[in-house]
Amino acid sequence: MVHDLRTDSSDYRTELLSPPPAGEELVVAIEPSWRLNMDRFHLPADHKHMDSHFEFGYLIRNLRKQRKLAGYYKRQEKLLKGYNEVDTFTELGVLPGILTEDGMEQLARSERVAIYASNVANLVLFLAKVYASVESKSLAVIASTLDSLLDLLSGFILWFTAYAMKNPNQYQYPIGKNRMQPVVSLVSSSKHIQLARQGIVVFASVMTTLGLQILFESGRELVIQAQPDRDPEKEKCMIGIMVSFTAVKYALMMYCRRFENDIVRAYAQDHFFDVITNSIGLANAVLAIKFYWWIDPMGTIIIALYTMGNWANTVMENVWSLIGRTAPAEYLAKLTYLIWNHHEEMKQIETYQKVKNKMRNLNMAALLFLMLIVSTVEAQPAVVFDVFKYGANGGANSVITKAFSSAFKEACASATPSKVLIPKGTFLLGELFLEGPCKAAVEIEVQGTLNALTDKPTASGNWVTFKGIDGFTLSGGGTFDGQGPKAWGACGGKFCKELPINLKFQSITNGLVKDITSKDSKQFHVSILGCNNLGFQHFTISAPAESINTDGIHISRSSNINITNSNIGTGDDCISMGPGSQQITITGVTCGPGHGISIGSLGKYQNEEPVVGIRVRGSTFTNTDNGVRIKTWPASFGGSVTDVIYEDIIMNNVNNPVIIDQVYCPSNECNAKLPSKVKISNVGFKNIRGTSATPVAVKLECSSGIPCQGVEVADIGLTYTGKEAPAALSVCSHVQPKISGKNSLPICGVSG
Repeated sequence: MVHDLRTDSSDYRTELLSPPPAGEELVVAIEPSWRLNMDRFHLPADHKHMDSHFEFGYLIRNLRKQRKLAGYYKRQEKLLKGYNEVDTFTELGVLPGILTEDGMEQLARSERVAIYASNVANLVLFLAKVYASVESKSLAVIASTLDSLLDLLSGFILWFTAYAMKNPNQYQYPIGKNRMQPVVSLVSSSKHIQLARQGIVVFASVMTTLGLQILFESGRELVIQAQPDRDPEKEKCMIGIMVSFTAVKYALMMYCRRFENDIVRAYAQDHFFDVITNSIGLANAVLAIKFYWWIDPMGTIIIALYTMGNWANTVMENVWSLIGRTAPAEYLAKLTYLIWNHHEEMKQIETYQKVKNKMRNLNMAALLFLMLIVSTVEAQPAVVFDVFKYGANGGANSVITKAFSSAFKEACASATPSKVLIPKGTFLLGELFLEGPCKAAVEIEVQGTLNALTDKPTASGNWVTFKGIDGFTLSGGGTFDGQGPKAWGACGGKFCKELPINLKFQSITNGLVKDITSKDSKQFHVSILGCNNLGFQHFTISAPAESINTDGIHISRSSNINITNSNIGTGDDCISMGPGSQQITITGVTCGPGHGISIGSLGKYQNEEPVVGIRVRGSTFTNTDNGVRIKTWPASFGGSVTDVIYEDIIMNNVNNPVIIDQVYCPSNECNAKLPSKVKISNVGFKNIRGTSATPVAVKLECSSGIPCQGVEVADIGLTYTGKEAPAALSVCSHVQPKISGKNSLPICGVSG
């Protein structure tokens, strides 16, 4: 019995690797039926000889027709070869023969040599030609010298383009200084530098004016028969200079033509036309010396017309660039072939739009992947795993711990994106540990309210843990209620170390938490540990000011964490960043009640990882015990905090709005007489305004052992709301900050 392989699957390679049913023969299909395949298309065996094997008389009568037919077959052969290249690239991810990284670096060095050699040669040879022009008084040589003057201009702009592109700015569009490449490019013979598409007209006007001037001067000499005085010795020197110039330019042209880089190829085009114009100028000067004087102005006219013609072509090229044109039909055919074979659910291709790139040695297949494709594709919805289907029910006392865990387990095993759904309602949830890795992205959509099952400590110290998931989303507008008041009373108003954290995110990569509320956590609301690229959007934390050690979001040993447009009110730090917090961005956060946004405390433990790249911007603090703070323990282990900016902050009745505290020692648990060993550097407090509830609005108390470095304070507008002092004050120790902008209070003794 023959078993036909299904080819309607999007993952046909999996089917090919699967064993056939017992007793059945497997017929292997190379590709699924929805894919295009060009292997069965072949050109006639003798198509390459179609333009030559006809009799002479027949060929004469049908010459045009046969040439068109031969050209058609050549294009089709090239197109089929292009399809094979696309298939090769799709299967291997790279075309055979492409350069390695070492090869690319070696090529880059050779290209730089070509550019530098061309620039030096242009300068030296231009000076030599100026001398030859003065000594020979040949109009042809003068015309060639004017052309060389533009070599220097074009060389400088091309060099600047290559230099500027080395340092891209990813915040500008088109990307960085790559925008220089399409703007500054050599487009034709006379070193036409396109400073802008419209600016090319200015260059064309200048060159045309020079060409016309030389043309008129040559015509005037012909009419009045002006024969310049010539010195045979000086003319020999001129000939030697021009011959040397042409030889050097020819060598540079051959060297630069070896490369595919656009800028180096532009230099090669420069050198080519210099060889042409200099050869004409040299030939005319020599012939004028040996035979007839009028050959020199006639040759000058030829050079002028040639240069003006090239400029006319340049203008037309730029007109076409401004108007726009479509890609060749063969190119679009290969692009369509690639897109159509990309996925079974590709239904329609509407628009092709090319984007500029700076990669060297771009081949056709690689360039196809750099196209912006606007296409119509049927979206594949996520598979939904509803906890109701796993034993949960809608009662207020329904415990859904097992159902939640079972739904997540199946969602995590799904090969396609999946969603775990907790519908609207109120449910009880015990300790929950959800761990990856998962086969595809997973979203947990919590629409209802989840109440902690018990006030007893959990085994892990966490209520809900998400661990080891790449491509994770927590959303839905729901609430995680830790039932904190039931536990806080049992601690007698003191911190209970064994109480659980509401939400722990551990080793999450590429995650997003949005439209979720954490309420009344027994301890920290959120702990982030070992995560990368995790975002919080429209996240709400709610707990009373008297709740103990209920940090809103605590981050440690994590990078690229982004917290935006969130509202945090709790009994401890709204956001705290511990050791190993790197590249943290906090924007648009409302904090209060709470203890502000803090870095630390640091230095309590040995081998703590550095804190680097913290950005807190556009946030508001209301009735908090602290504002923006960095705190380290005295008598500490070593550590560091660097590259921190607090900027555009509003303070509303805040205690200690701006504070660096390197003698942080709560409950006298340390030896405050020994200095902190945590180094703080490159910290900025900028545009912080509002009201302070304490007389000291700015407190910079750094370590006596390792003073703070690179601290900048600018545009601080804080006023004191109490009656104990007439105005807000600042206190500074072991720091010499840079003071700038307009400050409403003296900063470290410097009035603003």
